[in-house]
Amino acid sequence: MLQVTVSDGFYDYDSKHSAGKAIYEIPAQVSKEIRRQAISIAERVYCVMGCHGPLRVDMMLGRSDGLQVLEVNTVPGLSHQGIWLVLPGA
Repeated sequence: MLQVTVSDGFYDYDSKHSAGKAIYEIPAQVSKEIRRQAISIAERVYCVMGCHGPLRVDMMLGRSDGLQVLEVNTVPGLSHQGIWLVLPGA
């Protein structure tokens, strides 16, 4: 599980594609319960959508409303700064 933190508060195109604008933490600094919920949600999304192969389920953890699925990315970050490349070392 990966946690993304940005200095200006928004993970946008600029922070995603500019070196040093986003901090990636592996593993994410969340409780075991949140981690369990995220894995369960990702597995359900994978099955419900009939997915095959590797993908990334992006979620956001709100302060009061828990985990929310943002998108399913079937071709996750393969650029030189893509986060997919750091995940195998998690």
